[in-house]
Amino acid sequence: RNTLLAHSDSSAWNLRTGFVIRADRRILLPVHNATNAPLVSQTVRTLSDICEKFMDHILEQRKQLENDFALHLPVVDFEDREDEEETTK
Repeated sequence: RNTLLAHSDSSAWNLRTGFVIRADRRILLPVHNATNAPLVSQTVRTLSDICEKFMDHILEQRKQLENDFALHLPVVDFEDREDEEETTK
């Protein structure tokens, strides 16, 4: 049985209580497994790290493309465009 997607499986939830310490206070909280998450936390962290690196690469490529396009495309002033739309109504 798939306990990672076991929404109604109480043993898969592994519900328990425990104290969490925050700002020198003990807070009693229920703790349980994420039964609706098909990925374990380490996998999610790895995927998140990879996505962050990918986004950094995409932004760098975008900057380069925008610099290249700046040589060939005009600057658009949106305020002028809105004024133009108002006069054509």
